Order: sequence, then structure tokens, then C-alpha cells
Amino acid sequence: MMPDEELRELKSEQIRRKIEAAARARRLAVAFWSETDRDNALKLAEELEAQADEFGRLLATEDSKLPSSNPRMS
Repeated sequence: MMPDEELRELKSEQIRRKIEAAARARRLAVAFWSETDRDNALKLAEELEAQADEFGRLLATEDSKLPSSNPRMS
């Protein structure tokens, strides 16, 4: 695997983990008795989703700058 491909995989994995963590925070939020704890868990979920979205946009921008002949497609 080329270093660029490996880096892309790591970034994609990071995005996936943030999305999973956000979903986990949302599931936990409904179990909290404290309104403060629920709000904090939901706020964390929103922050993680925003980070994942930003990473996704950056990754898409990087992909758009790649040459049109993609060696992975050959």
C-alpha cells in the first residue's frame, strides 16, 4: 500500500470512529437521569459529528486534488 493510501485509510477510520462515538453518546444520553448529563452527552455527540463532517470535507478536498488517473482503479 502506498503511503498516501495508508494515510487516507487512517483518516477514513478516524472519521468512522468519531461517528460511532457520537452515536454512542446519543444512546447514553437517554439513559442519564440528570438533565445536565444528558445535555453534555448530546453536546459531545454534536461536536464529534461536526469534527467528522469537517474531516470528511478535508478528505474530499484532498481526493479532488488527486490526478484523474487513480492507480487504485487500474
